[in-house]
Amino acid sequence: MALINHIKQEINAKIVYFGPGMAGKETNLQQVFSQLQEKERGKPKLMELHDARMLFFDILSASADSAPSSYSLRYHLYTLLDDGSSTSWRMVLKGVDGIVFVADSDPARMEANSDSIRQLKELLEEVGRSLREIPMVIQLNKRDLPGASPVGDMIGMLNADTFRTVSAVARSGEGVVDTLGTLLKLIQIDLRQQGLNVTDSTGMFEKKISDIFGSGQGPSPAGVPIGAPEEVKTAHLETHGQTVLGHVVELGEPLLENGVVRLPLTVTCGDRYQRFTVTVSVSLDG
Repeated sequence: MALINHIKQEINAKIVYFGPGMAGKETNLQQVFSQLQEKERGKPKLMELHDARMLFFDILSASADSAPSSYSLRYHLYTLLDDGSSTSWRMVLKGVDGIVFVADSDPARMEANSDSIRQLKELLEEVGRSLREIPMVIQLNKRDLPGASPVGDMIGMLNADTFRTVSAVARSGEGVVDTLGTLLKLIQIDLRQQGLNVTDSTGMFEKKISDIFGSGQGPSPAGVPIGAPEEVKTAHLETHGQTVLGHVVELGEPLLENGVVRLPLTVTCGDRYQRFTVTVSVSLDG
């Protein structure tokens, strides 16, 4: 679920790139990063999980409209660089606000696509979510392959007729920005339906997408990494005398209201997580 900082008037939304191994998830993030203006993107980070590596960075859009009460939108993009177990993917999907499902157009990978989207549905159900309630775009990647599966067949196989689909060749950059731009608009609509002040006309939002992506470095050659991602260390927690791999202690933005500081924390350990709020009263008297 989107995290809202009312003090900074900022909404933080989490986007996960999901799909079968070698479908192009990492390539998508490489291309997105390379086409962003430097001032609009965060430093890429890489975290070692127990059986996979998680790549993530954030992008900051302009305020959703010109009204003083509007909120800026910060999107956090995540994926796993390795196949990863259900445990790792479950961690990545917690709190997700939007999904890009990257499907492989190779006819030999149709079963892998089907298995992957079934896994996605099951993982979301395990954390109390439903695929139908989360904005999602299905990217049909590798459309340049000789004998690529017909678009209609892929949509039918993925039962994707109710989702937006974008054809792409991620290694050349084709369709990558369209995929993310489509999802950002769906997330914005979803946030507006939740009562948040991110209302915008389609034309204005398209301009913002163009402003963010329009003056970047251009498509990245296939296989070129996103520089050197910052290594984020995992934490180890002591539980009943045993060391258990605990992946992240995520700190939210502190909120100050009426002399009370509230600091949101999310602690993840294995396939379990818990949210906390640390409350501190502040007095400047005497």
